[in-house]
Parts: sequence; C-alpha cells; structure tokens
Amino acid sequence: FQLSLLATAAIGAHAQTMLQLLLDHGARLDAPLGEAGESALVYAIRANHLGAAQFLLAQGAKADLPFGAGETALSELAKSAKDKDHNSEQELALAAQLLAHQLSPNTADTQPGRGMTPLMWAVLTNKPELIALFKAHGGDSSVKNAKGQDAIAKLDQLLQSVFLDMFG
Repeated sequence: FQLSLLATAAIGAHAQTMLQLLLDHGARLDAPLGEAGESALVYAIRANHLGAAQFLLAQGAKADLPFGAGETALSELAKSAKDKDHNSEQELALAAQLLAHQLSPNTADTQPGRGMTPLMWAVLTNKPELIALFKAHGGDSSVKNAKGQDAIAKLDQLLQSVFLDMFG
C-alpha cells in the first residue's frame, strides 16, 4: 500500500509548508489516505506533528472522521508515543481542539477484543495532563473495554508492569 502525497506531507519534514502547497493545488483534505481510512489529520497526529494537525484543523479538516475499527483522532492522540518529538503543551492544545469538535474521551473503538477509549489510552501511555483534560470533559473512568476493564484497572495493570520491571 502506498500513501498519498497528502499523507506523506503530514508525516514528513516541513509538514505545514508541504500540506499548504498540496491543498493550494486541490488536494482533498479529508480523503481517506491509509489502508484503514485514516485522514491526513490522523497521520500528522501519529507522527507527532501536532502543529501540522492543528494546521489541518484550521484548514477545515473533519476531526470526527472515524477510521479503522471506530478509532478517532482523539484516540490516536491519546495513544501517540511520548518520543523525542512529544510536546505536552501542544498535545493538550490539540486535545482541547478535538474535544471542541465534539469528540468524546469515552468513545471506545470497535476492534474485537479491545474496546479502548481515549481515556484508557491516556492512562496506558502515562499522560496525566491528558487524563485530567479528559476527566474535565466528561471522561468516565468506569467505562469498560471489551475485556471488562476500566481505566482504573488499566492503571493498576500499568503500575504492576512498572513494578515488575523495576523489581522483577
């Protein structure tokens, strides 16, 4: 499978400049670009190009387009890596924008055997600021995933894993 030019621009160097150039020449902002129907917005989030993601939202990208197994841009943001490019302030600003587009921290994906919400992903990826923002926007830690676990159970699982890694 090959990515479109717009998806490639969203994950590449100088993302905003390249995205603007492609949009100026007629690229469709919300066309599905990946195997699972991901948009350029999702690719930008996945690559931790959060400035590019904010640019795409400002250009009118639809934040609420589901992809894959019912995943959303908010779930993608919550599970994104905390790598060298991670910027917590930019992540919180983007999360607030996505929440303003009526995305819910309680929407579970529909992948068989998973059923994870953005709140659960924020717990698993150890993003306390994002957890607080989701809770302030109605995030419900009692929502269960497909295995019957809630966000608190996911936190317990994470803490046990960290403990075993440290003292195993």
